[in-house]
Amino acid sequence: MRTLQFILLFIALIAFTANGVAQEDEVYLLNGEYFKGEIIAIGTDAVLIKSEERVFSVDRSRVKYVFRQKSTAPLPSSTSSSYTPVQRKPEVFKPLDRMYLIEVGGGLYTFSNFALSMHLIHWFKLNDNWSIGALGALDLSKYVMLRFGARAKRSWQVSEQSKSYFVGGVAVGPWADYFIDLGNAWQVDGDFSTVFQSNLGGGLWYDTGSKLAIVGEGGLSLNHFTLRETVSDWQGARINDNVFTNIGPYFRASIVF
Repeated sequence: MRTLQFILLFIALIAFTANGVAQEDEVYLLNGEYFKGEIIAIGTDAVLIKSEERVFSVDRSRVKYVFRQKSTAPLPSSTSSSYTPVQRKPEVFKPLDRMYLIEVGGGLYTFSNFALSMHLIHWFKLNDNWSIGALGALDLSKYVMLRFGARAKRSWQVSEQSKSYFVGGVAVGPWADYFIDLGNAWQVDGDFSTVFQSNLGGGLWYDTGSKLAIVGEGGLSLNHFTLRETVSDWQGARINDNVFTNIGPYFRASIVF
């Protein structure tokens, strides 16, 4: 019985909330902005709408749609009111558009011995379409390295909140080492050359409007380095020279602020 009472109370609350929302009038402007509240008057030059205990005057030349929820007689074109019209610009979407931006994220290089990547990029905006960035990254899997590089990006606006972009970059890893422990059965000493990496790809940028953007990127990347391994076990020591040139797809996800 108590469960039924809670269900009925919940349904009544939903109905009350929906009814309260339905009583608000709406005024939509040509630039995508809108007001919600109670329309007080519709004049030849302006619409007066009461919202949040304040009254706003909206120029009719900016109005695209007017939705009135209550069925009332049309208001005269000229209406006197004790309210003082207040001009206010309603809140609009604020894009993340600064000269300097920070990108933090991670990626997967499925073809590489440095498969997992955590990166930080400091972007500098050259103009509305072009940006350059300084990269620092930690890559690891079978091997581990610190990587430093530069990137260049060309963007295109898709919508108010999204962009597509084309990006390329080069980087070097001056210090590389083993990430895994090979055990006590043998000892491996490695001498890594500088790791060279380049990548070419594209991605999508989504601006949340809260001074934060979400980025997804994919493309092709190339790694090149030489590794000289000295392996010591019960049979003695032997030297292996390995040249690695790997190319394959990569995927990255980041946040930008």
